[in-house]
Amino acid sequence: MRQRRTRLWPFVGLAWVLAVAACENGGTPDLDAAGPFAPDTGPPGAVVVSCDEKPGPGCPCNEEGDRISCERAYTEIAGRTVCGPGEAVCEDGVYQDCTINRAADSSWQQKSLGGPTDCNDACDPQCVTFPDEPGTDLANDGLVADENGLTLPGEQGLAESPCSGGTSGTCSHAICETGAALVAGCDATQPGEPSCVSAVCAARPSCCAGSWSSHCTDLLASECGVTCYADEVGSCFACYEDAFDHDGDGYTGLDGDCLDCDPTVNAGAFDFVGNGIDDDCDGAVDNEVVRCDDGLALSSSNPWDYAKAIDLCRTATAGATGSARTWGVIDADLTLASGTPHSRGHAIQSSFGAANTPRAGSRLAALSTGAARTPGQSGYINPSGQFASYNAGTVSNYPSGFPKNASGCPSFGTLAFDSVALELKIRVPTNAKSFSYNFNFFSTEYPEWVCTAYNDHFVALLTNSTATPVNPPENDDNVSFDSNGDPVSVNIAFFVEPGCKTCSSNVLAGTGFDGQCWNQS
Repeated sequence: MRQRRTRLWPFVGLAWVLAVAACENGGTPDLDAAGPFAPDTGPPGAVVVSCDEKPGPGCPCNEEGDRISCERAYTEIAGRTVCGPGEAVCEDGVYQDCTINRAADSSWQQKSLGGPTDCNDACDPQCVTFPDEPGTDLANDGLVADENGLTLPGEQGLAESPCSGGTSGTCSHAICETGAALVAGCDATQPGEPSCVSAVCAARPSCCAGSWSSHCTDLLASECGVTCYADEVGSCFACYEDAFDHDGDGYTGLDGDCLDCDPTVNAGAFDFVGNGIDDDCDGAVDNEVVRCDDGLALSSSNPWDYAKAIDLCRTATAGATGSARTWGVIDADLTLASGTPHSRGHAIQSSFGAANTPRAGSRLAALSTGAARTPGQSGYINPSGQFASYNAGTVSNYPSGFPKNASGCPSFGTLAFDSVALELKIRVPTNAKSFSYNFNFFSTEYPEWVCTAYNDHFVALLTNSTATPVNPPENDDNVSFDSNGDPVSVNIAFFVEPGCKTCSSNVLAGTGFDGQCWNQS
């Protein structure tokens, strides 16, 4: 008997996957929550200004949409009163009530300001307030509230507003916060990291001799390229725009890191659609291409098409640096098990039978020791035809560490017959900690060839990964196995859909693996 007796069709279809490739790892951002908000209201006793002296809410206006500044505005949100600078908008010839709701803009992102604090006067600077930043001509729908507090457009988890707390190296307080004088160099904790405190104190010595006042924090931008932010609880963050990688994500402010205080945001990140963040720092929010397989040809022999069929849409260049060092597929090949190029045994399908459809996009990749076609398609050969079925006529070595059969089953020979593989080299997004993919395995070996020396197997080899936990050495880089570490075949418990002459299994119907043999009625 020959080892090429059986036929298998593993295929993959997924939303996005980092599989069978050289990989790196990173982190994943969370989304800010949003909730309902109430319209602005003014407190009793609000000051009335003469329309002749200075136009304000209630005063006549001539240009619809015109806006005038308000020194302070009160807003009732989720049963609490908050305060901040605002604007009154001209509508129907009259300036409307002053509002602190900032208009939405597609280029802005969510920034959560944390929960409000009760106080007698929301405009009292000692209270926790939520200043808005009006100034666009769009609808006032930016400020929202939920059980976690308030949210308005801006960087996720960061707000350009006064902050309190946080740390900067060994400094007595964060450099973005006023307070006691700081010691030169206290903010530099990594080898070669420039000290912003030293630069500020060189420009204004009193910052290290007297106190770290607002004059000192005002120098952070000009002397160090620092923007100060407050996170969800108001703690200080200093984001840099210099040539040093302050957040340790592999990118600096000068080479593609638009938020060098958040390691999940940089030029190498995946731009998660729907989170309102420019994760990859390309200047556009949520613009990652996640569907790229429409129109791919069934009989394509272009390995890059197979990357698209499993929804890997972005390509990258080996050796790229700076902002050009994006995530993506660096190289793609269709090969034998040994890595030798191979042009047969694969297809790009819109479905495999009626029940096996893409998990995302419109296509899935099929790899087969047979023809990789379904009944009715050009080139289809019945996989159950025994000796009259497909024979690619290829022989190759196995990948390192293989073959290996399930415990208790015979060992294989030294050569692999009719093998096929998709090999992808991928630079993984810096904000990805893990990946997943979906596949189905079809074989005509069940039941007569179970636990023999003639079994086909499916493996997914993940090499050069720095992910944790580390794949146990006994798996030989394979990430598709059962609880015993055995690779996918008819010899493991995952094989659960036996064929039948009446095609009662929805999973098998229309695949060619439904039990109708070439030499049987």
